[in-house]
Amino acid sequence: MKPNSTLYMTLKFAASLVIVLLSVSMPAAAQNTRIIQGMVLDEKGAPILGATVAVSGTTQGTSTNVDGRFELKIPQHTKFLNVSFVGYASKRIEIGSAKQLKITLEPDAKQIEDVVVIGYGAVRKSDLTGAVSVLDVKDKTETLPFTSVDQFMQGRIAGVNISQNSGAPGDGMRIQIRGISTLSGDTQPLYVVDGFPIEGASARSSGSIAELSSQPGMNPLASINPNDIESIQVLKDASATAIYGSRATNGVVLITTKQGREGSVRINYNFRGDVSVVSKKYDLLNGYEYALYQNALDRVWDGLDMYGNPNPTERVERHSPEALERYKTIGTDWQDLMYETAFSQDHNISFTGGNKTSQFSISGGYTDQKGIIMNTGLERYTFRMNYLYNINSRLKLTANANYTNLKQSQTSHSQNGSEVQMIRRILTMRPNLTPFDVVYEEDTFEGIVVDNPYTMATKLKDDFLEQTLQANLALNYNIGKGFGAKVAGSLVSVFGQRKTYYPYDTSAGETYNGMAFRGDNKRLNYTFEAQLNYNRTFNKAHRLNGVLVWEYSSRQTDNLQIQAGDFPDDNLSYNNIGQGLTTTNKNSNIMNILLSSFVARFNYSYKDRYIFTVTGRYDGSSLLSEGNQWKFFPSAAVAWNIDQEQFLKSADFISKLRIRGSFGMTGNQNIAYGAPRMIMNQVRTANNGSSPTHGYVPGNPENPDLGWENTKAYNLGLEMGFVKNRYRLNIDIYKRVTSDLLFNFPLPPSSGHGSIPVNMGQISNKGIEIEVGADIISRRKFSWSVGANWYMNRNMVDDIRNNVIEGVTYLSGGSALGQSIHRTMAGYPIGSFYGYVTNGIYQTPEEAAKAPADTPAAVPGSIRYLDISGPDGLPDGKIDSNDRTILGSSQPDFNYGISTDLKWKNLSLSILINGSVGGKIANLNRYLLDAFDDKQTNVRREAWEGRWQGPGTSNFYPALNGAYKDAFFQSRFSTMFLEDATYIRLKNVTLSYAFALKKIPWIKRISVFVTGTNLLTFTDYSGYDPEVSISRSALSPNVDYAAYPSVRTVSFGVNLEF
Repeated sequence: MKPNSTLYMTLKFAASLVIVLLSVSMPAAAQNTRIIQGMVLDEKGAPILGATVAVSGTTQGTSTNVDGRFELKIPQHTKFLNVSFVGYASKRIEIGSAKQLKITLEPDAKQIEDVVVIGYGAVRKSDLTGAVSVLDVKDKTETLPFTSVDQFMQGRIAGVNISQNSGAPGDGMRIQIRGISTLSGDTQPLYVVDGFPIEGASARSSGSIAELSSQPGMNPLASINPNDIESIQVLKDASATAIYGSRATNGVVLITTKQGREGSVRINYNFRGDVSVVSKKYDLLNGYEYALYQNALDRVWDGLDMYGNPNPTERVERHSPEALERYKTIGTDWQDLMYETAFSQDHNISFTGGNKTSQFSISGGYTDQKGIIMNTGLERYTFRMNYLYNINSRLKLTANANYTNLKQSQTSHSQNGSEVQMIRRILTMRPNLTPFDVVYEEDTFEGIVVDNPYTMATKLKDDFLEQTLQANLALNYNIGKGFGAKVAGSLVSVFGQRKTYYPYDTSAGETYNGMAFRGDNKRLNYTFEAQLNYNRTFNKAHRLNGVLVWEYSSRQTDNLQIQAGDFPDDNLSYNNIGQGLTTTNKNSNIMNILLSSFVARFNYSYKDRYIFTVTGRYDGSSLLSEGNQWKFFPSAAVAWNIDQEQFLKSADFISKLRIRGSFGMTGNQNIAYGAPRMIMNQVRTANNGSSPTHGYVPGNPENPDLGWENTKAYNLGLEMGFVKNRYRLNIDIYKRVTSDLLFNFPLPPSSGHGSIPVNMGQISNKGIEIEVGADIISRRKFSWSVGANWYMNRNMVDDIRNNVIEGVTYLSGGSALGQSIHRTMAGYPIGSFYGYVTNGIYQTPEEAAKAPADTPAAVPGSIRYLDISGPDGLPDGKIDSNDRTILGSSQPDFNYGISTDLKWKNLSLSILINGSVGGKIANLNRYLLDAFDDKQTNVRREAWEGRWQGPGTSNFYPALNGAYKDAFFQSRFSTMFLEDATYIRLKNVTLSYAFALKKIPWIKRISVFVTGTNLLTFTDYSGYDPEVSISRSALSPNVDYAAYPSVRTVSFGVNLEF
């Protein structure tokens, strides 16, 4: 593969910079030296891995190994060593003539406290008044097969519901913090990396091919190498999120990357290899069984044969006994053919070091993640540099740069009912066909070409490219007397490109004589920030922390799409799109969104007992109407550290007891660009062969009153710790109410417009979160800790002005369904399932005779649909669209996660279990696989063997003609396809061992590991995985239709430190 020129130059620069930094950091060799050895221990006598031991006043030093030991060559005249480790008080050791040292470090309470990042700064943990979850990342991302940090977060944080969209390499996760609170835009939280927001690219088509228009954008977190992450904070309540104002209505995830540190240069190299297989398969009919099924269809479909012609006097089955015999040995298991074992690799190398004047951290990574479907995968190159330079005692410069080059090779991911969807074809393809063009003369056994999944995987090209460059620069100035100032800027450039080609032997390629698409998406975001902060303690009792910020950001997006057909051949695919004689779609646009903000936050603490926080943000957005562009978002919070009160001083077993409460407001501006203004569409007309006349006609109407979406949030929290904080309990109760919902409301065709942007309605979320932790055993050679989280959220649409909002339309291809299966309406959760209610199967002619009127009329073996309502709201004795009703909700009763970490000497074991109880999922794969149609679709074995064959034989699956032939359950979505989404999963198991290499002084540490991911899943769900949803829309959740299957992965690797 020819390296990208930008990447090549970046890596060349990085290598040069590393050499310079290494040369600067390496001390000159002393002529007279001696060796000193020693051990660094913590307050419990346990060895400390990674402590820095340096000659006082120099950068000459080393780090301790897994046994806490070090060996250092020092000048003869050396008198003192400096020993330090994060979270512990540094020590200056006088060594004299000693050759062996034993050094004990004590915890530094101040260091431990000052670690909670809350946006535009940090506060002591004891001064925290908001609901903030801090995720322990240390030593975990290196051993887990994740390409983005959202996958790592799953199951580890209360109140954060994370589920996968599909198992495709590079596909993102759906993250919902404390429920869904908007109807439009994305429900994802705001991601802030090193103080500045990030977002992913998108290169979707607005053309006529459904697979293009429904392809999602790239996961923004895929541009961050998980190995570069130092810490993660999740801001959940308004006290914490209000400082981000209009961008924080869905919560905030703060990511801090690894920084440089004082001491000699430390080099780390990590390798991980992954072996992945599909975690589960559908049990479908084989070629012989499918032929029997087709013969059975011929016997039961009275009146007409498979082609719609009158049946002859003697019914003829389509497969002869001789053909049936051959089908016992000839056929294709499409799942076995298309799902293969995937081998992936991940490499990362980092350099850290520095002195009191400057510190640096430089890292590079390469990821090659293969998919379980041939020719799918993710390839990524990353480079990151973090640099700090103390210009003088008051002025500090920090610079961060990150570059990512990513390529995702995809399958066709349509959300609708297109026949050319890859996973749909794998599931429904007839098993008595081959993936090659072969025709047998003596029977109906035949090969296929058009839209067979093997051809799609080997010939259809669908590549997504993304290049991301993020650069941050900040100057911090210590004014004195507690005051500080900061100016900072960020530039984020994202280029996304999608290139697709459908060859002749696919359905789209056959229709258009070859079809190519190219979409370019360029995003240029810049942010400028000016900050004044204050932090001071008075009389050892009063502590005041404050920050004032002005921030200005611009987000510019430039899109270009072209779709062409009628190619002479498939040779050049999308590489020469100009060869297409027909341009079926072309589109371009440019958008610029501006946001200006004034921010203030003040935090006051009295004797570490009573803490008060007040925050305000004044946002102005160019997306909204003039007069409504500015909005103030306030918040206030209080906390009481009861454990600091005198009446609890004698209660030694209570190490922490805190109550906190908060109220605040956040907003949302996410609505279509230009929404408040009249959209004009260009038209061109020609009369009697004259020159065309150009003009404009109104498109979507304007709404000059369009304003902010507003969320009010309330939170009450309790934090407890016992026995020196070995046992911990946190409880949060919250309520969020979102009003003036932003939504592009559809208009009737008679209006001449498609939709109008409006503020309407109200949604509420309320819930409870519980987190517990325990250090059950904490000894020098053996430790055991356990953590768990449990949370529930209840979502409700309180009001949408008597309107009803439909979700995504599914399975429109072939008139199989062609309707939405979700409805959002007052009194129910957002995106509730909507359809018919079934109650078993009619067993006898007498039962069928009493059935409500239906077309066709019910017979024994037919599905029993309930007569719910008529035009007047009461049952009317017939089954029609009036009988559709709310069937259930996707939201679970509760979610949970359980983790445990054990360590014995150098051996460590980590286990994570996560699960969900309750909630519904729509399995639309079954809508096709259980239909008993004659559209050449395979059948699930359970449906075939469990079908109704007489009174009492089945009360769930209908008779062979009970689904009404090719009508696909009469084009009705019902409770028959809703399943329980409950599951419990053994998410991760990691076993690692760290070696102490006393005989190899230049290697400080070697650890090896093996990890299993998605090892076991216990669920009653019949599909691939209950944790999936092909739609990212809040209006259409929990739908499983042709989603890329999840995988089971075993990883192994090694971590080296030099």
